Amino acid sequence: MMNIKKFTIQKYSGMAGVFLLLQNNSDAQAIYTDIDSDISIQFDGQTAGIDMDNNGTFDFAFLKTSGSYAYATTYFTFLLFGHRIWAGPEIIENEIAGEMVTHGAGYGTTYFPYALNLGEAINEDLSFQYWGFQVMGSGFYGSGGGWVYQFGNWAHKKDSSLIGVRFLSNDDCIHYGWIRCTTTDSTKRLIIHDYAYENKCDVGIIAGNIIGDTTGVNILNTNLLLADIFSFGKTINIKTNEPNILLNIFDLNANQLVSKRITTNLTIIDMGIYSKGVYVVKLNNAEEQLVKRVFIE
Repeated sequence: MMNIKKFTIQKYSGMAGVFLLLQNNSDAQAIYTDIDSDISIQFDGQTAGIDMDNNGTFDFAFLKTSGSYAYATTYFTFLLFGHRIWAGPEIIENEIAGEMVTHGAGYGTTYFPYALNLGEAINEDLSFQYWGFQVMGSGFYGSGGGWVYQFGNWAHKKDSSLIGVRFLSNDDCIHYGWIRCTTTDSTKRLIIHDYAYENKCDVGIIAGNIIGDTTGVNILNTNLLLADIFSFGKTINIKTNEPNILLNIFDLNANQLVSKRITTNLTIIDMGIYSKGVYVVKLNNAEEQLVKRVFIE
């Protein structure tokens, strides 16, 4: 059974001091689904469906195929064993972020979903494909056990990478989202961990973000520091090009948990020792500041 968590911006309001003062803005939210028991497919013909908006209809599906193949050369015939993981939209209007490779006249086209990293933007700037059978990863290995060749962005071991998607919901508008997956031992097994989408129509989302777009949020800062702050699992992530920023993290009782200076473009703070819940992140330099609430699993 899936545990559906919906995190709206309004739920995080009500604190003073360095915390955000939020206006009533029900549109600023990401809808996040945590799969209590990760979905795993590893047997030939095994499938899994993802219902992004929990409306009773699968939006995307995954398929695992495998089998043995005879590969002949001039002098020898080899028996190869193959594994392949497929992804595709279940509704024609839905699409997966990825690339299209045309193999020349008469050889068809293959579609490869991207394996996005945490923090990458999922929006109209990406290339999206609606083809029903897209190759996440494929690999063949010989009878001796070694891999002969592999292809696809997910062919090699990927730990918690993300698929970018956009889909048509019941509100008749397009939503951007992500699905977090792991491929183990190359293409022999796919694990699906969780997923989320931005509730605003035609508004992008950051891969791994479960807070959503906050452009409509009223922040009591006269000078706003430019940075992206988002949570992923048990980490808080800060992306910024601003040099020498003071980072402070508080719990909802205003207890300071972390205080440090950050000087790199991407900073990842491990929050594994703290309990699940909402935390407040404050960034500031000499002239600017930014404060945001994040949810830690």
